[in-house]
Amino acid sequence: PGADGVWDEGTEYVKIEATLAVAALTERNGMSSPTVADLDGNGTADRVYMGDLLGNLWAFDLTGSDPTGWDVAERVDNGDGTTTLLWTYTTNGQVHSSPALWENFQVYFGSDDGRLYCVNTDGDFVWARHTDGFVRCSPAVADQKVYFTARGNDFDLYCLEADDGAEVWVDGTRNYGECSPALWDGKLYVGNLDDELLCFADTMSGSSTTMS
Repeated sequence: PGADGVWDEGTEYVKIEATLAVAALTERNGMSSPTVADLDGNGTADRVYMGDLLGNLWAFDLTGSDPTGWDVAERVDNGDGTTTLLWTYTTNGQVHSSPALWENFQVYFGSDDGRLYCVNTDGDFVWARHTDGFVRCSPAVADQKVYFTARGNDFDLYCLEADDGAEVWVDGTRNYGECSPALWDGKLYVGNLDDELLCFADTMSGSSTTMS
């Protein structure tokens, strides 16, 4: 904040309203944690992805050096000179999941409707994997694989092909709940509701070591 102890909008922070796709918003809403993307590789943020409690995934366009031009991402519709929202992508449940980005062209996020979704950076549906529980974790993506957990009737840990959602393996032996997996040095780390940390040394087969 400035010398007056107050954050001043427009000079010390920028606010982007996430209500453009909801004409008469009457329900209270809230946003998930953001994921920031550098789409052109120049070291600056171009796009921010966030979910909300009304079941939407949002994309915010941060291209350009002037923050007053930042807004919900838009695109020209069919060359007729009009613009439509590039996003949101709407699911049938709340989106608590922080989105994950793979190679800057596919976005992965979970929903309380029991699915992990994959959409491209144009906002188009690519695939979805149904589970028997909420998907509230933040997915992890590496080496053309996406990892996530589910909570509900299904407490499993999933490994899917990142490009088409095909199943690689599922571990249903532990209660993974809402725990978000993390990847480091070719290994997969994830906690569970049994007070354990698991390290999957072989991410292709799901072979794990308990580190409780």
